[in-house]
Amino acid sequence: MIGKIHLIGKGIGVKRLLLACLVFSFLTACQTSPKWTPHEGKSVGLYPDQHWHKVETPEQLGWSSEKLAEAHAYSKQIGSSAVMIVDDGVVVDAWGDITRRFQCHSMRKSLLSALIGVHVEEGHMDRVVRHAIKHGLDPMTAIRMATLNTAEHFRLGRDLGQIAPGRYADILLVRDLNDFRPELVIAKGNIIAKEGELLVDLPTYDYPGWVVQSIRLGRKLDAKDFSLRVRNKQTVVASVIGIIENQAPTKHLEIEISPEDGEIQVDLNRDILKVALVERHKGTGGVIVGLVHGFGFSERCAVASTVAHDSHHMIVVGSDESMMAQAVEVLEKSGGGQVVIKDGNIVGQVELPIAGLMSNQRADVVAQKARKLLEGFNRCGCKLNNPNMQLSLLALVVIPELRISDVGLVDVSNFKIIPVVQNDG
Repeated sequence: MIGKIHLIGKGIGVKRLLLACLVFSFLTACQTSPKWTPHEGKSVGLYPDQHWHKVETPEQLGWSSEKLAEAHAYSKQIGSSAVMIVDDGVVVDAWGDITRRFQCHSMRKSLLSALIGVHVEEGHMDRVVRHAIKHGLDPMTAIRMATLNTAEHFRLGRDLGQIAPGRYADILLVRDLNDFRPELVIAKGNIIAKEGELLVDLPTYDYPGWVVQSIRLGRKLDAKDFSLRVRNKQTVVASVIGIIENQAPTKHLEIEISPEDGEIQVDLNRDILKVALVERHKGTGGVIVGLVHGFGFSERCAVASTVAHDSHHMIVVGSDESMMAQAVEVLEKSGGGQVVIKDGNIVGQVELPIAGLMSNQRADVVAQKARKLLEGFNRCGCKLNNPNMQLSLLALVVIPELRISDVGLVDVSNFKIIPVVQNDG
């Protein structure tokens, strides 16, 4: 049973992310039982720098001790450092080293972008409601949590959240509450969907030129822009970004590499690829090149994305420098997005022409393209769960340990710009 929560941090630190915390963070404004309070029925509402109350049992706030025990066991299994669950200023449960100060980060944006296919095929909030009912929540309680509670939490209850005079006529007709699948969807009094099919066209919008012309490279790039030359002809030690599957943090790997003709080459046998950040906002023509481990490419290929938190420059990863340049050119022409190039051919692409971050097409069209994009990663040999998410986080310089930026390689743990090669003469 999930109650209303205000998460005080989705703490990763140098450990792994607790998936349960991410799930909880999506469920604000949900309450399943009357609030417990030590002060005459009034919510305590205590926050940091004040004394925090802790309930004697989670059930007092509508939480399940059994489910929390499962979350505790899972967090221990994946190596989470600490977890604290706070319900409206009251501590429901906590474990781990909660006295230690952690760097707290969120990967919500990229995670949600990876769910677009799920939303199209299985639904969004209706899917969440079905899931809650499946796990034992009363159907009417689940529906209230997804409608009225949320509207009141955001102070929109005068317009939304219930079927009543003066509210928008947003209505779902459902045959079976236990299997919550709307057969008819009415929005503001208009029928917009029936039996899973959208019946209306989405309104068009003419975006200004500066919004749809956000890819400013300043020059045409070629394979030489992705070379990584070194002065030392002997074995060197390189700082390599290490991907951690399903995680926002990366590892700072130190790997010995033997240059060839004064240049560091891709090594498919050891899963060492080129990664580059291409400046795309001011047209400086800047390209920063580094190395990355963990994508598992086994083919000559390249992938690129203009979704690259948080500065959203263009990120390119590849085993072939010419294809890396090709991927950049493709995204420049499309106005942004994500693309997979294999053997010189586009095998997957999602166009995102609105600031290089959003699509102007219907969700079902984008979901289909996103599926093909992920298939393209797979064809290149990548077996990661959400490789496009990992790609989009390589330049997120606020999360340890090693990132790439428009000014160089960033050692986030030590707040330093460092060279790719440590001992380059």
